[in-house]
Amino acid sequence: MGKPYVLASKPGGANGIIEDFAAIIEKHFTIVCNEEFINNNKQFADKIEAVFVWSYLPNTDRDLLQSLPNLKVVVNGGVGVDHLDIPLISSFGVKIANTPNVVDNATADLGMALLLASARRLIEGYKIAMAPSHLPQSFMGCEVSGATLGIVGMGRIGYKIAQRARGFDMKVLYHNRNRRSEEEENTVGAQYCEKIDDLLRESDFVMLAVNLSPQTRKLIGERELSLMKPTGTLVNISRGLVVDQDALVEALQNGVIHAAALDVTYPEPLPRDHPLLKLQNVLILPHIGVNTYETAQNIVERMVTNALAALSGRPVPDEYGAEFRRFSLDRFKPGKFEEFYKLILHIHRLSNVEVMLGYADVHGDLLPINNDDNFCKAVSMANPLLRVFIQKQEEVDYSSFGTNTLTRRKKAVVTLRDDVNRKRPHISISMPQDFRPVSSIIDVDILPETHRRVRLYRHGSDKPLGFYIRDGTSVRVTPHGLEKVPGIFISRMVPGGLAESTGLLAVNDEVLEVNGIEVTGKTLDQVTDMMIANSHNLIITVKPVNQRNNIIRSSRISGSSGQSTDSGSSTSHHSLPPPSSLNQHLLQNFHPDDMDSDEEADIVIESSLKQPKKTVTPPPKPLNSNNNLSFRLQKELSLQHHGNRGSISRESNGSLHKILNSLRTDPRHSLVLPRGGVEEDGTVITL
Repeated sequence: MGKPYVLASKPGGANGIIEDFAAIIEKHFTIVCNEEFINNNKQFADKIEAVFVWSYLPNTDRDLLQSLPNLKVVVNGGVGVDHLDIPLISSFGVKIANTPNVVDNATADLGMALLLASARRLIEGYKIAMAPSHLPQSFMGCEVSGATLGIVGMGRIGYKIAQRARGFDMKVLYHNRNRRSEEEENTVGAQYCEKIDDLLRESDFVMLAVNLSPQTRKLIGERELSLMKPTGTLVNISRGLVVDQDALVEALQNGVIHAAALDVTYPEPLPRDHPLLKLQNVLILPHIGVNTYETAQNIVERMVTNALAALSGRPVPDEYGAEFRRFSLDRFKPGKFEEFYKLILHIHRLSNVEVMLGYADVHGDLLPINNDDNFCKAVSMANPLLRVFIQKQEEVDYSSFGTNTLTRRKKAVVTLRDDVNRKRPHISISMPQDFRPVSSIIDVDILPETHRRVRLYRHGSDKPLGFYIRDGTSVRVTPHGLEKVPGIFISRMVPGGLAESTGLLAVNDEVLEVNGIEVTGKTLDQVTDMMIANSHNLIITVKPVNQRNNIIRSSRISGSSGQSTDSGSSTSHHSLPPPSSLNQHLLQNFHPDDMDSDEEADIVIESSLKQPKKTVTPPPKPLNSNNNLSFRLQKELSLQHHGNRGSISRESNGSLHKILNSLRTDPRHSLVLPRGGVEEDGTVITL
């Protein structure tokens, strides 16, 4: 069996892996250079299983990912992965790995080198020594020993910087999302600053050692720079976008801070006319934090190790954002979600941090674990292992939950016989991109019969999702009595929209989940944001309006009431208002034991929550009183009321069941709805 193929920049090239280390890769892989692949991609597309990214190349964009059907892993040489589109790569079922542990010492060394070079003005001193001029008496630097160093980002690199700073007798302050243990603090003599503002005010040198994320982009701006000492120096070894460079230029020009020492900028390299290059109090390096011979060799070796693990199906040692722990649970008695959540925090030694749990289902989708129901569902899907993913709550990207976020469907080859002579000729119909799914109903085997989970696909379509949503309330019978529960409902369909064209969603369907995230307790704006974030591939779980009005299951009545009221002034009339005495009779004789145990206990038929005012136009009279459903229901219930004052017998219910069963199953069917009865102002989703 030949060696697997890896796509990489040409070794020894301008942005390629150092040629001296190419042999480490070639021992295990056949290298396909990026330029060679571009010129002859048909020859290599099906063979390439890994991509090695070095100095930001190759660019792993959608075009490249779509052209590599057997790609299994993208390995980045270095720690930072901000140049990689993580959700995009993951959506193709491709693993992502970096090399975090091998760059810590080299990066920390360079951070201290920048601090020392800036403080003692080494570059200016070198220029003076090389020029035939006398050293001016005013040429003075800043003392480092005994100064205060503030480290923003106390990860592995930040901690190693603190170790080095202690050798200079520096006072070390640090700001981090999570505080280090007391033992770790005492080892390096570091003091925790809960607020970054306190660190900025007290530090002589501020060292940035954070990952680039939406939370850290332009972390240091005009306000933060103004908090620093006028004699302070900013050192950045993280990413250029962590600092607002325009604000930094202004601060350096106006003496807001003393100096800056940068290994990173944005862009890299800076345009030759950039103001930072013209300032005397700035020291800039071309992003060489990991550029040592030993570190580069370790990076290449680690890239190979990660790639080989991914290709063999073993856990990837440095899979991005992943730390592996294995433990077992009783599949049939998994316990409560809260207990599982605490167990996860304990196993991973997470303290004072909120996390979001997710799992990979059998379809390759990343779905959340946030309550007892979906926790039990997740455990039941273990086959035999269950992959659980942990993300910090503030870093959760809700668009990552949904379809094809973990594994891409690969073409399976199933051999039924060895009779090669009976192979059918290949028939070319059209290009695969000419075909796309529009919608589908999923998870029918695990959802209650009264629920429907619909997946809407917008890829390659110009149609908007095309529906309005509104907030309202549902009325349910619980063991504690009649309760109003806030909810989100579809209020209107946009003609020609994707939702209308599928026929799977309808006006007044109650929205229960968006891409696996429950909407209970969320505002209309929050649900709207969730739908927008997932608009490219929306999975919406609803309780259809016809299911909310009446459902017959095993001769028992279940399902929700279908009663919903708008948050505005309009009144909903989804069901016929029977006399108040009849309503009381029904509620008194409705017992929760008559419900199926796997469904919510919801009221079957009830009066409107709000009786229409007399000034409101009354509902139109039925055209045929004998066939009108509302008339028949009221008549049937009245007969029950007068014929049996003790309880509604099973026999009398049988006639009612026949009437309810006569309802059409069209999702747009509902009980008699008076003209003007529902007039919501919803939020339109027209992405």
